[in-house]
Amino acid sequence: YELQIGGGGANWKLIKRNNNTVVLASGTLSYTAGSWIKLKLTMNGSSISAWQSTNGTSFTQLGSTVTDTTFTSGKIGVRANGQTASFDDVLVEPL
Repeated sequence: YELQIGGGGANWKLIKRNNNTVVLASGTLSYTAGSWIKLKLTMNGSSISAWQSTNGTSFTQLGSTVTDTTFTSGKIGVRANGQTASFDDVLVEPL
């Protein structure tokens, strides 16, 4: 699963990458280029939710919670695709 921001404007996508790419949810995201934005992806059983925050304290859910059972375990990663980005304080914790 991947939470992707950017790509032709202030957009976000929650996608599943398996043998092909499936968009599970998408929408618009208000953020200022060059400013920090905090993103959170929560997974509880088959429920997946994406969140964003500008202050790190209060998070706003992006779209609705989706359900998918393709992956039940795995690893995490962060990346920038064709853009300059900085990542700080990556945290993985059980629910």
